[in-house]
Amino acid sequence: MNKKTRYTILALGFLAFLILAPAIVLYVRGITYDFTKKAFVTTGVLAIRSEPKSAEIYLDGELKRDGDGDIRFLVPKEYDVSIKKSGYQTWNKRLEILSGQVTWGSPAYNKIFLLLENPSAKTISEGVSDFYSSKTKAIYLTKSTLQVSSAPDYTEITSFDLPASLDTITAVNTFDDGFVLSGKATTTQSYYFNLKAGKFTDLGKLIETTDQLQFDQTGALYALSSSTLFKIDPISQTKTAVLTKAKAFYFLDRNLYWVEQSGQDCLLKTGQASEQDSQTLLTLPCFEKGRLFVTFEKQIFLLADNNLYLANSSMERLADNVTEWNFDKNTSLLAILHSGQFDYYDSAGKSLNFVTRSGETLSNLNIKTAIGYAFYIKNGKLWAIELDARDHQNQYLLYPEGLIKKISLDADAKNILLLDNDKLTTINIR
Repeated sequence: MNKKTRYTILALGFLAFLILAPAIVLYVRGITYDFTKKAFVTTGVLAIRSEPKSAEIYLDGELKRDGDGDIRFLVPKEYDVSIKKSGYQTWNKRLEILSGQVTWGSPAYNKIFLLLENPSAKTISEGVSDFYSSKTKAIYLTKSTLQVSSAPDYTEITSFDLPASLDTITAVNTFDDGFVLSGKATTTQSYYFNLKAGKFTDLGKLIETTDQLQFDQTGALYALSSSTLFKIDPISQTKTAVLTKAKAFYFLDRNLYWVEQSGQDCLLKTGQASEQDSQTLLTLPCFEKGRLFVTFEKQIFLLADNNLYLANSSMERLADNVTEWNFDKNTSLLAILHSGQFDYYDSAGKSLNFVTRSGETLSNLNIKTAIGYAFYIKNGKLWAIELDARDHQNQYLLYPEGLIKKISLDADAKNILLLDNDKLTTINIR
């Protein structure tokens, strides 16, 4: 190579550096040229955290990343985002990337949890009328037996012969070893079952109705009947009146909350289940039928004649015409269906949040904010809907078979127990 050629190459290299260096600097600083707008713009970032992590990330139909993480240097605009993995439901959403900002795939800086496309199902038992599940066990009723099965595989089963025709698990104590069972053959029947002793006790002479029953933190049973709150002792077959003129009650820790009628008004009270040791929190209009729910944050909800109220400095009306509800005392989430709208109250955020609206009947409302989904039964099928209301909400039909009557999710929302007609089944959804 002669000297002239060498100088020419060096000159061209220097010229290329002069041209490319500003572009490189701008790119590193997140600035690029937008050919649609014919201008330099500050780019944005899309942050995707998924479970499983190995999912593929697509933007406008083009594969951008194999596995979760950040997609940088995106021109600000709206993108069709898809997360795909073989064997899982596809997640889709249109998200806007803003200049100089990070847009998260999950609005709460959480993961996007993908649900299995074809959840594996396992039949536990048939001929089941009702069931209850906890972290360690499932309790279910067949025509003639009460069955206790150990989680998570439900292969170890202990059977107890029923003393009568019982088809409903009405109440469960804090320790998951005391149950009230009821049934309707010719007359209403109620029994207390002690799991440790394996013994049934007839409550027929002590409980007239099973409408409002609850165990306190010590495992003591209380029943509200004809405006009187009774403490029930199944062993000695006695009941003791602890409150009169009561309309509704709820135990939290060792405190009792109740609504008591006083003349034309009703009083919301709390205390130790006695008139002498109580505090009046609010005066409110009376009602015919009501239920109380109290969260760990001491937020008090009253469902009175199908209208939902939050008790703070006054009675704040949250919803009318409530037809379905589910209070999860472990997460302090109250899910309600009112006038066809599915909402839930988040006690931490102190807000009523919209889930979906349906002209069809929904039941068994379950909210799992930890994974960002709500679960419910619609027309006998199991559905999941995403809680993130940006753009559209991803909805998935998880169990299209049979006629589902009841569901129960484990704490991590990985497995669901469901009663399909009279078949108790467990499915793995993620």
